Amino acid sequence: MANMKKQAKDIKPSFEEVNQFLPPLVIITNDGQFYFHSAALVNEFPIFASKEMITEFLNENKFQIQKEISDRRNWGKKKGFSWKGFTFEIMINVVKESNGTYFGIHFFKGNPLVEKVLISNNEQILTEFLKYAPAAIAMFDKNMNYLCVSRRWCKEYPTKYGENLIGLNHYEVHPEVPEKWKRTHALCMKGAIEKKELDLLVRPDGSEDWFRYEVRPWYNDANEIGGIMLLSETITEIVLAKRKLQQTATLQQAILRALPDFTFKLRRDGTIVQHYFSEELFSKLKITEKLLEGANIQDLLPHDIVSLSLLKLKEALETKEVVSYQFKTTFMEEVIHFETRLNAINEEEVIVVIRNISQLANIQEELTLKVKELDEQNKKMERYIESNMELETFAYVASHDLREPLRTIGGFTQLLERKYAAQFDANGLEYLDYIKKSTHTMNQLIVGLLEYSRINTENFESREEIKTTLLLQEVIDDIQQTIFEQQAEVSFGYLPQQITGLHSKIKRLFQNLISNGIKFSSEGQKASIHISGLEKETHWEFKVVDNGIGIQKEYLEKIFLLFKKLQNNTNYQGAGIGLAICKKIVEQHQGEIWVTSEVNQGASFYFTLAKELII
Repeated sequence: MANMKKQAKDIKPSFEEVNQFLPPLVIITNDGQFYFHSAALVNEFPIFASKEMITEFLNENKFQIQKEISDRRNWGKKKGFSWKGFTFEIMINVVKESNGTYFGIHFFKGNPLVEKVLISNNEQILTEFLKYAPAAIAMFDKNMNYLCVSRRWCKEYPTKYGENLIGLNHYEVHPEVPEKWKRTHALCMKGAIEKKELDLLVRPDGSEDWFRYEVRPWYNDANEIGGIMLLSETITEIVLAKRKLQQTATLQQAILRALPDFTFKLRRDGTIVQHYFSEELFSKLKITEKLLEGANIQDLLPHDIVSLSLLKLKEALETKEVVSYQFKTTFMEEVIHFETRLNAINEEEVIVVIRNISQLANIQEELTLKVKELDEQNKKMERYIESNMELETFAYVASHDLREPLRTIGGFTQLLERKYAAQFDANGLEYLDYIKKSTHTMNQLIVGLLEYSRINTENFESREEIKTTLLLQEVIDDIQQTIFEQQAEVSFGYLPQQITGLHSKIKRLFQNLISNGIKFSSEGQKASIHISGLEKETHWEFKVVDNGIGIQKEYLEKIFLLFKKLQNNTNYQGAGIGLAICKKIVEQHQGEIWVTSEVNQGASFYFTLAKELII
């Protein structure tokens, strides 16, 4: 073939004369590319008037032509064909030359029977295609009147005409069609093919819809443009979804960049895929974004921290759960504590959030020191008690040395709860609650201890004659709420008309004993307290009897000791100081106090008060 072309160039007139006798023919290469066409092809098939149209035909029908070529049984056989409104037959033959194999495509005018079958088939195919096509398709004549439409078109662009659009003018049916689209239609009527992936249409009611479309001309049998075909798809929901997704992604990135945390996306091997750093962090760390692009944590962190991080990264990928750990490192001569959380987002990547918790860690360390200091002060307090240290000195220690660290612990505990409670897990919250309760209990102990110590400091020169019944009525009035809530009964026997002593202390003595009787009542039984007196030679003897849970015999001697609390049950609140105070008050009034009891049989408290106090 190459030789033929060379000879053709040498004797061009002879070749043209020969070419006039060649049948309508296109010669193509082995891979389907255009090589040569005869003059008769253009004369008999005007649609192939240019090389570009022949190339378009070969490209659009490449699959079917290659199929015909690949099956030798099809060589030399005619096949019916239709393209751009033309019906014809083709026959493929092989042409061999020294430099390769070529194929000749012979074109034949279609016989009436073939044309009828092809046209009939094409019309049926077109009808079915338009009926069930998943896209909105409409075909118009040169005046933009509807020739045919798909059901999807009628669904996406509903009008009062329903599916009865054939013959109607497109611009009258849809007066909202913008001028820019009309100009596009006019260009396509002249042969242009227009495509757009995204375009906006504002409806008459002000609503907006987004479209993508393709407009191309269609040709009649004379290879003339008969109108245009419009393929369109409403993609408003897709556009809005993408916008929302973009807004969400933008918001997410803005939030991540605004947080004072180091946030990464890491691969399994520790490579940084993406990072979300605020400008403040970049400035503080004195690094650039370029430094982090494609970097590996092995290049950025100390070896021991890298080993731990890769281990935790693997754990997060395998468990698909949030994995956290803490570490500290020195940066710019400052020790910084970090908490790291990792969560898998797929099989190979995790999101890592690193937070600077130095402030929290420092508070925890200071709190630990304060707790240790308090523990040491508690030990001192025990030594003070055991060595019978002077109560005034002891009270000073309690009010100053003990309460100061206690206030600090309380303050730090409130600070932790207010600022960092959201960062604690269940165990952390439980520990925080334990510290609060322990601090409250310790404060109660100190308050009771101070009260106990002040008993010695009151001046007995302020003693007076006290009306016994009036004093007990004051006590009942003060604890009336407790009596009412517990449905307790308080009764009296014989009582002396008056006694001598400090009014506030004797009132506290009776109040403690009556309150104890109510507090330690038996479950399911109303508390019953009975108070009576007995005159002795030098003392008044009083008896306070309850029907409560009673006391084991081995504790009868210990019950009046300071901080001796026999009931550990949380139902019985107290610091174990009340009876010790009672003992101290009785002793100051130069009397004695004791108790008799059996378990579940109630208790009887006895005490004596001197008729005349010797100062």
